[in-house]
Amino acid sequence: MKIYYIHRLNKYVIMKILFFIPILILCLASCKKDNVTRKMDPHFFPTDMLFEDLKIDRFSFKIPDADFKTGPATFTVKKNGTDWSGFAISNKNFRSFVSKESALDSTKFSAFTSPTVHAGGNFLVVHPKDDDAQINFSQPLHPEKMLITPTTFLYQSMTYGDSTTTGGQKYYTWAHGTRMLTTARQDFVKVIVKGFNGSVSTGQVEYYLADRWSNEKKLSYIISEWMVVDLSSLGEVTKLVFTIESSVILNGQMTTPAYFCIDGFRFKENVY
Repeated sequence: MKIYYIHRLNKYVIMKILFFIPILILCLASCKKDNVTRKMDPHFFPTDMLFEDLKIDRFSFKIPDADFKTGPATFTVKKNGTDWSGFAISNKNFRSFVSKESALDSTKFSAFTSPTVHAGGNFLVVHPKDDDAQINFSQPLHPEKMLITPTTFLYQSMTYGDSTTTGGQKYYTWAHGTRMLTTARQDFVKVIVKGFNGSVSTGQVEYYLADRWSNEKKLSYIISEWMVVDLSSLGEVTKLVFTIESSVILNGQMTTPAYFCIDGFRFKENVY
């Protein structure tokens, strides 16, 4: 009797599985079709602005020919021959030295993260010049925070200057005219984010990518990982403007490479 019961039970379970398989297939097909119809952009939370909807190949970068949009934001791009300023799109994570200056795109457009290699998808490379690096929003929004890290080009120049020697081998950063940051000179590199609501300034946030024992904080570090920047003090804004400052100046010009990465904006209200 017990064996017969188990046999009947197994048969019942198999019949139930066979019954539900076609229903599951139909549900999956329906969901897929529904998503295709809606053309849903990839985002995880309605308060977050990510950059996965900006299409580029893996381990590549793109400097758009004109301003580009995602969600409620428009990012400025200005080109002048081979020079550019504003924002580029990237997902590169190269962290080594390049042997030729012509290969600098590998370090200029890579996010430097250590010890873990960046594997988080798309981010933006910011290359400020005057007030060219602007994000304009279609309506007033209250930014809460964002992520920031140096490019490999910037990290190498802050850490080694224009070159370094390891094991008798000389490696160049190709950051001409710059020098490594030192505590003796109380060097620093900082990003400034200015907020505007219309034409009215709402304040600014300063974030140090490197601080070699400055008078302000008495710290000595160089950022080498994605870090959170608190933007909540800016309040509601319709525009953010990015600039960068360094204590390394030659003939009145900053020689520290002005290339850094941002990602993962979070707002206090829904943006999707």
